[in-house]
Amino acid sequence: AKSYPEKWRCLDRLSLASMLRTLRELGAYSRPGESHTADGLVQSFGILPVYRKLMVRWLRTLASEGHLVEQGGSFACNELRSSLIVSVCSWSGTT
Repeated sequence: AKSYPEKWRCLDRLSLASMLRTLRELGAYSRPGESHTADGLVQSFGILPVYRKLMVRWLRTLASEGHLVEQGGSFACNELRSSLIVSVCSWSGTT
């Protein structure tokens, strides 16, 4: 049986993969250098405005985990991160 800390780490990884997969399925961060704000994601990808704060949290979390780079309120991926997002989505069986 796994310990609770191990289970939480697994849940964290699953949550990150789910965030990345969702953004990928929306079409966000499909190109190197692509950058978005939370408002831009809401407007460009048909996300309901009620989820804007959630998008802010997701973008900050993904940046803190090294999947995105924050640049003055925008969150960008470089070539390496773009392919990482694809590989995470492939790993989770969603591409």
